[in-house]
Amino acid sequence: MGTAVADAALGLSRTQGTTTLIAIDGPGGSGKTTLAAVVAGLLDGAPVVHGDDFYRPMPDHERERLTAQQG
Repeated sequence: MGTAVADAALGLSRTQGTTTLIAIDGPGGSGKTTLAAVVAGLLDGAPVVHGDDFYRPMPDHERERLTAQQG
């Protein structure tokens, strides 16, 4: 599957200065990180940005008070 994703990204028509973003979504434990690593390797080490990189660190007691919408 990683090869198919990388081939699809490489097959897109490109304009100079454009960026291609590949989003991988799925439930925990489904292999998103593994797939991203394979695709990045096939695309000459493209950077991988994990969704967790955008979470603001906060103490557990503060996180527990968040509503579903806030969390």
